[in-house]
Amino acid sequence: MLKKKLALGLVVMSCVSVLTFVNPSEVFAKTTDEMKVEVREDKKDLVRAQYALEIGIVRAASGLNVRSGAGANYEKIGFVYYGEEVTIRKRDGGWTYISYLTSSGGVKYGWVASQYIEGTGRYDQ
Repeated sequence: MLKKKLALGLVVMSCVSVLTFVNPSEVFAKTTDEMKVEVREDKKDLVRAQYALEIGIVRAASGLNVRSGAGANYEKIGFVYYGEEVTIRKRDGGWTYISYLTSSGGVKYGWVASQYIEGTGRYDQ
């Protein structure tokens, strides 16, 4: 009986020490398409710089076709207009994976030619 109580006490102490030393800025919960982060107030700027997504502006005068893959041979699945803001999610060679708002207020995702997306230096928070 003494051995069981001693073992239980060690397990409880181990759990408490683990919980005590977890740094909130290192705890992530993955959702469908984004990461949610809880961060101490004094570390928020550091996390934003590492994990925020940059806002881009469409700079093609006639707008851009949004495609299902990174290449002109992929299906056209949408369109973004000159001056429209998009969220830059990933860059792959000459192509950029973006998300953008539709006229109905929904969000769509797709690929556009990178040369026509200008980064703004602002980040989605």
